[in-house]
Amino acid sequence: MEHRHRKLLYPVNGGHKPKNTWLNLYDHFSSNLNIPIDFWYDGDRPSGSYKNSYYDPLFTRRFNVVTEEKRSPDKVRLLVLKSLLEVEPGYKRLCHHQGRPVWGYNLKYEGVSNNARVVSFTLKGEGKRFYVPEHHVLYLEDGRFISPQSYLFATSPRLPLGTFGSPLRSEKCLQNMFNNQDEHQTYDDFIAAIEEDNPILVGSLVTARMGTFCPDYRYRRTLITYLIDFYVEKTNKDQKLKSFLLKYYNDQWVKEGTVDEYKDFVTWCREDKDALFPLGLVIADEDRNYSEEKIKQGIKTYTVRFGQTIYEGVAPYQIEVVT
Repeated sequence: MEHRHRKLLYPVNGGHKPKNTWLNLYDHFSSNLNIPIDFWYDGDRPSGSYKNSYYDPLFTRRFNVVTEEKRSPDKVRLLVLKSLLEVEPGYKRLCHHQGRPVWGYNLKYEGVSNNARVVSFTLKGEGKRFYVPEHHVLYLEDGRFISPQSYLFATSPRLPLGTFGSPLRSEKCLQNMFNNQDEHQTYDDFIAAIEEDNPILVGSLVTARMGTFCPDYRYRRTLITYLIDFYVEKTNKDQKLKSFLLKYYNDQWVKEGTVDEYKDFVTWCREDKDALFPLGLVIADEDRNYSEEKIKQGIKTYTVRFGQTIYEGVAPYQIEVVT
């Protein structure tokens, strides 16, 4: 039997930004190292890379509890997402190739820029200040332990992000920011000003953020089955094609002449406007559901309706406000 190599629909590189389709959101989720492959082809493997360009090692590593001797009220454990390098390529020091956190000192709130609140901080013993929009930085409390091998990480692809907090919600971070400013006389006034700047409100129209949001399908096979139904319906294809696509996906050793039909389906899933993930509407702020522990950890989540589906526990860095 002739050996067949695998090929993606397109090479993953900086020149092609994937569209916000169901399949792209699922495949480009930040904990996926590689992009899954959907069909076989004859010939040599191309030289392009098929790694997920949105992969972030932050979401595949273990974070231990910080020992007592390393803790300090003047520093906070921050996780800087690799997505920051798209807007600040000079901040490579903050995005370790193994996903290690950084210790942020002299934390400050810097107001709003490009519809995002901005925090700034310095590194130990340095004067340079780094300015980071809130959707590129997460907070991890000193006493938190997180393992990607846990049961929770295995049951939902969105949970790895939902387990982290935000520096704009953490009591420790906010207290540091208040101490490092002189505009507001009271802590309550300072908190009120930060909340007033929040671009995500109940009623906001939002879009899912590539790399940090994933449709709720535990298995990719289940998503593909849904998309096959969706494809046949939207394109008015014959039901026989639906049977073929299901068979091909479950058994890719079919006649070579039929591969093009599956390629057309995958192309539709990746590129067609009808395959786009729907815009979302923020329908609830989940503040009232938080325990004291979650408040301390800086957890912030919303309930968002995407199309006919309601997602609970959506973190602010998983969505972007449509402007």
